[in-house]
Amino acid sequence: MRAKKVYDFLTHCITDIRNVVRRLLNRIEIKREEGMA
Repeated sequence: MRAKKVYDFLTHCITDIRNVVRRLLNRIEIKREEGMA
């Protein structure tokens, strides 16, 4: 039971980190396109 709780917590953290990274990458791509345009 406790192991599952830890696993769920880690999965949630990984999902949040991936969302943040994706948002940062999108922002960088937009800035790069504006700089080239």
